Amino acid sequence: MASIPVRSSTPLNQPPTTNQLATNGAQPPAPSGGSGGGAFALPTTKSTPRDELGDYTWLIYGERKIGKTSLAAQFPDALFMMFEPGGKGLSIYQVEIGSWDAFKGYVKAIKANPSQYSTIVIDTIDIAYEKCTDYVGRREGFDHPSEMNDFGKTWSMIKKEFTSVILDLIAVGVGVMFLSHATESEFQEASGGKYNKIIPTMPGQARKFVTGFVDIIAYYGYYGHDRLLTISGSDMVDAGHRVDGHFVSSEDPKKRIHSIPMGNSAAEGYSNILDAFNNLQTDTNEPKVRTGLSETKAKLPAGRR
Repeated sequence: MASIPVRSSTPLNQPPTTNQLATNGAQPPAPSGGSGGGAFALPTTKSTPRDELGDYTWLIYGERKIGKTSLAAQFPDALFMMFEPGGKGLSIYQVEIGSWDAFKGYVKAIKANPSQYSTIVIDTIDIAYEKCTDYVGRREGFDHPSEMNDFGKTWSMIKKEFTSVILDLIAVGVGVMFLSHATESEFQEASGGKYNKIIPTMPGQARKFVTGFVDIIAYYGYYGHDRLLTISGSDMVDAGHRVDGHFVSSEDPKKRIHSIPMGNSAAEGYSNILDAFNNLQTDTNEPKVRTGLSETKAKLPAGRR
């Protein structure tokens, strides 16, 4: 079994997970707030949104070298699963992942030690998906899925393998963060017009899955000379979240935070994210200049931000 770096500090106190209870021979507690049906009791009370930033699943994507890995390193007790070089200049817990087999091994190691880390960072999810495709290719005997001509059966096998392992990691119960790069892609409006939108560089199948289940999609980019983390999307930028009660203006709870200033360091950026999450940011920070992946930034067209 693959080994993972051991922290010198004591792990944060956390209640036992269902997996831990099962390992100890104890039975998980019965669902609370339910009525009838035994193990399948239906809830009678609403769930409460989590109040810890690290409880949520993130996708952070953006320009190369803007500081995505450094920002992720600010999250507590983070383990980096490095599919690409990028952590050499950082003091972080990290393991180099060269294959999908290795990734699956580390996921098993994390499941065996669920309280050792508070955050798992996959850097990048793009390459993770490529390794998954290579793994299925070796198993099924193809170089590229398109050569199989099996009406999508091969793509379905890749999707099943990819999603099952990622969901297995999510089920550990710690915060999980996916990092990706950004690209501009052309889209067509219903009226026939075309426009460019900034999206993650993941292949379409991986992007559809990851963006569909994460709690927060954040674009890290330049707006003029400012670095901002955009968490509210538009037809210009793919972003958004489903975190009720957080990321709203301190002056008007009806106004959602659009972007979070990243300041001059990763530590300052993370501090600003915490403030925004705890509704301490006043300005929604909807940019007045266009973001993009080129040197030139133009003023935004009317009605498109």
